[in-house]
Amino acid sequence: MASTQGKKRTFRFTIITILTGLILLSSGLVYAFSYWTGKDSVGYLAGRLMEQIGSHTLDRSLNFLKAATTGSILSEKLARKKLIETNNSMKMLTYSHELLELHPHFEMIYYGDIHGNLLMVKKMEDKSFSIKKVSRKRNKAFTIWIHDNPNYKTTFPNLIENAAQAYDPRERPWFKKAEKEKTVIWTDAYIFFSDQKPGITCASPVYGKDNVLQGVISIDIGLAELSYFLATLKIGEDDKIFILNDKEEIIALPATDAKELSKLVQKYKDGEKEKYRLLSVKEVNDAVIRDAYLSLSRPEVKKGEHDSLHTKFRTDGKVYVSSFIPFPKDSGFNWKIGIVMAENNFMSRINKNNKIALLFCIFFALLATFIGILFSRKVSRPLALLAEEMDQIKEFRLDENRPIKSNLSEVSNIASSFERMRTALKSFMKYVPAELVRDLVNMHREAVLGGEKQELTIFFSDIANFTSISEKLPPEKLVEDLETYLSELSEKIIDSGGTVDKYIGDAVMAFWGAPRPQKDHHIRACSTALKIQQGLTRLFEEWERQGKEPFFTRIGISTGEVVVGNMGSNKRINYTVIGDTVNLASRLEGQNKVYGTSIMVGESTYEKVKDQFEFCLLDKVAVKGKKHAVRVYELLAEKGKLSPSEQIFVENFQNAFNLYEREKFQEALKLFTALKGLGYERKMVDLFIERCKSFIENPPPVNWDGAFIATTK
Repeated sequence: MASTQGKKRTFRFTIITILTGLILLSSGLVYAFSYWTGKDSVGYLAGRLMEQIGSHTLDRSLNFLKAATTGSILSEKLARKKLIETNNSMKMLTYSHELLELHPHFEMIYYGDIHGNLLMVKKMEDKSFSIKKVSRKRNKAFTIWIHDNPNYKTTFPNLIENAAQAYDPRERPWFKKAEKEKTVIWTDAYIFFSDQKPGITCASPVYGKDNVLQGVISIDIGLAELSYFLATLKIGEDDKIFILNDKEEIIALPATDAKELSKLVQKYKDGEKEKYRLLSVKEVNDAVIRDAYLSLSRPEVKKGEHDSLHTKFRTDGKVYVSSFIPFPKDSGFNWKIGIVMAENNFMSRINKNNKIALLFCIFFALLATFIGILFSRKVSRPLALLAEEMDQIKEFRLDENRPIKSNLSEVSNIASSFERMRTALKSFMKYVPAELVRDLVNMHREAVLGGEKQELTIFFSDIANFTSISEKLPPEKLVEDLETYLSELSEKIIDSGGTVDKYIGDAVMAFWGAPRPQKDHHIRACSTALKIQQGLTRLFEEWERQGKEPFFTRIGISTGEVVVGNMGSNKRINYTVIGDTVNLASRLEGQNKVYGTSIMVGESTYEKVKDQFEFCLLDKVAVKGKKHAVRVYELLAEKGKLSPSEQIFVENFQNAFNLYEREKFQEALKLFTALKGLGYERKMVDLFIERCKSFIENPPPVNWDGAFIATTK
C-alpha cells in the first residue's frame, strides 16, 4: 500500500506540471526554431562576408600583380622593336628607372642575356636606387654596384669572382622558365638573392632575328606590399587573413612593418651556407591559422562558390569558421586566400537575441507556474497541509500546530479529528520515550514485552538534601522549581540522543545506546553530564539573583551489559533497563556525598573515555550490595580543558592516593595535609587524612587491597 501511495502525484502538482510543461514545450520549440534558423542565416551571411573579403583581396592581389605582367610584355615588345636596346646599358638603366618610379611596388627590373651578363636596377629600403652590373670575361665575373646612397657600398660591394661561382642569371628559375615556355611567366614565390625578402618574379624572353633568344627581362615584386595590404582590411581582432601557395607556404600575412614581415622567412643551413625559405603554414606560431589549414583535410569541409572551401574548427576553446578562396585558374597563380573568423564575432547578435528570447520563455513559464499555484492552492492547500501535518505526527513532531481551514465540510471534519489525535499523542509522549515510539511507527511494529542484552551507559542524578529543601518551600513553588530543574536535565539528555527512563521524585534515570544503537554512548553520557552541570550553574546563578535556594546535583555514570526492553504486564509496559550496571550507576551517584564530588564515573566507563575527558581517581570502592571493589573517578572536564589549579590538585592527589594504596600512610598523610595547606578545601582530602590517621593507629589487615567498603547507598 505504501508503494502505491508513493507513486501518486498531488492534484496541485499535476495542475502546475501540465501548465508549466505546455508553456515550456511551446516556448522551447519557438526558441529552438528561432535559434537554428537565425544561426543558419548568420552562418550563410558569414560565408558571404568571407567570400566578399576574399574577392576584394583577390582583385587587389591580381591588380597588384597585373602591372608586372604588363610591364614585362611591354618591355619585351619594346626590346624586339629596338625602341629600347638591351645591349645599351644607359638606355636600359634609364628605362628601368622610369618603370620603377611609375610602379612603387616593383622591387627590381633586370635583364640577363644568354652570355650570363646582368643589368639590374633595384629600389632600396630608403627609396633610393642601386644599379648592379655583372659582366663575364673569359673565366672571370665582374660585379659592379652603383648606389645613389653611398652607405650601401658595404652591404653590396663590388666583386671579382671566378665565373663559375659568381651570380649567373642563366641558372636562375625565372630565366630557365621563360626560356622554356617562350612567353611571359611567373615564378613561384621565393626569397630574393640580394636582400632575403619574399618576392615573386615576372619574366619575359627577348628574341632577336630569326627568333633567337637574346635574354630575359624580369620584374621583381616584393610580397611585402601584399602583407601590408592585408593589414589594412577591417576584420575582427580574433580574425585572420593570409595567402598560401600550392607548396603550403605562406605568401602574405597582415604586417605593418619589416619586423612583422620577417615572420614569413625561415632561416636554415645548407651545409655551411645559411639559406632562407618561406615559412610553411604548418610551422607558423599562430595556432588559429595552423588549425584552419589542417581542417581542410576533414570530411565535413563544404564547397562554396568559385571552388571555395569552408570549414569550422575549435582552437583554445573558441569556435572559428574559415574560408579558402583559390586564385582563378587563368591567373597563373596556384594560390589560396585564407580567411578565419571567430564564430562569436558574427553570432554575438543572435546570441543576444536568443538570450532575450530565453528570458521571455522563462518569464512566461514562471508566470504560468505562478498562475497554476494560485489556481491550485485554493483547492489543494488544506489537503496538502493535512498531509504535511500527518508527516510531522509520523515523526512525532507534535509541537508545531498549524490551523487547517477549508470550505469543504469533509476536509474540515478530518482536520478536527486530526487535532484531537495530536492532543492525545502529545499526552502519550510524556509517558513513553519519543525515540522508541518513533522507531515502532517507522518499523510498523507493536510494542510487546521482552528485552535483550546490550552494552549501555547508565546515568543517575539526584539533588543533595532535597528533603530539607522541600520542607522550606510551598508545594506550588517546589513543583515550579523542580519542573525548571528537570527540564534543564531532560533537554540536555534528549539533545545528546539519550533516553530518559524515569523520574523518581527529584532523581532522573537515563541511558544511552538504546533504543537506537550508539557506538559512542559512553562519550555522550559523560559529555552530557558536564553540560548539565554547566547549564545548572548558569540556572542557579540566576536563582541566587532572584533570592532562590540553588540545588546541588550529584551524578553517577556506569557502562556495562544490561537487559533493555519493554518490561511490565500485558496491560501496561515500560521501556527500561535492568542489571548490575544500573545498580552500580545508582550507587555511584550516592557515593558523591561521601567524597564531596558532583560526577562520579565507574571504572568500566573510565577505561572507554579516558582519552576524551579529564578525571581524578577517587578511590577503590565496593559499593553497598557488592563484594567486588571497583575504582571510581571524578569526571572533571573535557580533555585539555582542565585549569592549572585543578591540574596541580589532580596530580598531587593521585600521588598521595598511590602512596595510600601501597600502605605508605605516613607519606600519604603528608601529601594530603600539604594539599589542604595549599587551600584545596575538598571533602575527599579530609576523608583521606582521617583514613591515613586511622590506618597509622590501626593498620589494615594483611590482605588489604586498598578497597573501601561502602555501607551506605
